[in-house]
Amino acid sequence: MARYVTTDIHGCLHTFRHLIEKVLDLQPADELYLLGDYVNKGPDSRGVLDYLMDLPRRGYQVQCLRGNHDQELLDAARGRTHLSWASQADRSMTLKSFDITDCTAIPEPYLAWLETLPYELDIPGFTLVHAGYDFRLPPRRCAPTGTRCSTSSSSPSMLPDCRAAGCCTGMCPPRRLR
Repeated sequence: MARYVTTDIHGCLHTFRHLIEKVLDLQPADELYLLGDYVNKGPDSRGVLDYLMDLPRRGYQVQCLRGNHDQELLDAARGRTHLSWASQADRSMTLKSFDITDCTAIPEPYLAWLETLPYELDIPGFTLVHAGYDFRLPPRRCAPTGTRCSTSSSSPSMLPDCRAAGCCTGMCPPRRLR
């Protein structure tokens, strides 16, 4: 059994599927931890959500956390329009993947699934989180609160065709947990 963790899929289904099915060759006994940001920036946010929701139904051990882009999409879809939601280009791409023009028309099953995702997960030896720790606070108070936060990633892991298309700029290479 292997344990993997990655983050920032950002609507890039093609790249993510390649990672899971070809690079990692994920097996049902493996554990996969995804740290959020499944939507925006890439061409197929809906496809990424479909794939993530389907993996456990197919017997894979997958734990998903909520990222700031996922929360922004929820906020916009729930009418909290005073909060920001991605750039205009990212919004357009995300809405196009759902074949809609207004974020309040995103089908409820997607929103309900995103709302169930925790911000943090403790596993033996690790605390997993997308972002949101405020290290200026004492340790007991610095945990994620669900407020809007930012994340940065380095060393993008992209397929050449996806990189050329200008998407997937935030996907971090997976890390194998020991």
